[in-house]
Amino acid sequence: MYENKYVSLYFNLVKDTVMKVASYSEFKNNLKFYLDSVIDDNDILIIRQAKGRAGVLISLDEYNAITERARNFADGRGKHGRLFSTD
Repeated sequence: MYENKYVSLYFNLVKDTVMKVASYSEFKNNLKFYLDSVIDDNDILIIRQAKGRAGVLISLDEYNAITERARNFADGRGKHGRLFSTD
């Protein structure tokens, strides 16, 4: 599995979350499969490029939930002062 300090941090903050990893070529050749997986199953997809570069694909629902939590956290309304839920 692709390892990166930020990926590890996110994985530790969001328990019981499935993360898939694909190379850029795999993603490009199987775009529908990966998009369906992210949207329908709320998977998180890490897309690797050459030289250790990577991006993350999440569903719009997950993105909206993260940005809402970030706004609540910034406004002081975050649950126990945490940006990500650990429930």
